[in-house]
Amino acid sequence: MIQKLLLLSVFLCGAQVSVAQIITDPARAVAARDSLLNFAGETKLAIQQQSAHFKAKTSHLGARRHVVEGFLPGASGRFHWKHKTIQRRNGAVVERYIALQQGRQVLRERRLNGVITYLQLQLPLPTAASNIPRGHMGMYMREGYLRWNKNQYVLPVTTR
Repeated sequence: MIQKLLLLSVFLCGAQVSVAQIITDPARAVAARDSLLNFAGETKLAIQQQSAHFKAKTSHLGARRHVVEGFLPGASGRFHWKHKTIQRRNGAVVERYIALQQGRQVLRERRLNGVITYLQLQLPLPTAASNIPRGHMGMYMREGYLRWNKNQYVLPVTTR
């Protein structure tokens, strides 16, 4: 009798676990994308405001490649954020932005001609001195796939 109850309880507990559903509702998907982009912008601004100074580097092709790195106060080693801009020969402008918190990537963003092609936002570490907004994570790809917190979305495709 006890074995049957144990087996039944294991079966019922297993039935409560569900697989994540992909949300295809256009209104909810667009709202999640806007929330992710807004939160990433707030995170980027908060990280840049913590910087004490930044250093700009250009190679011998200074008109085509710029790298700007921001550093925390008193830090002389690794950068706190890094923004790289590359202008290709075909006229395309590629931008990459990486933000770190205690050596851990919190924000990673790629743009092509000003349009976001990839965005990844990780949960920031809980520190008392940090003014980085907390509580959300997500990923956006230009193909229309989006993950915001624990939900997965597919954005509507625009027709040409």
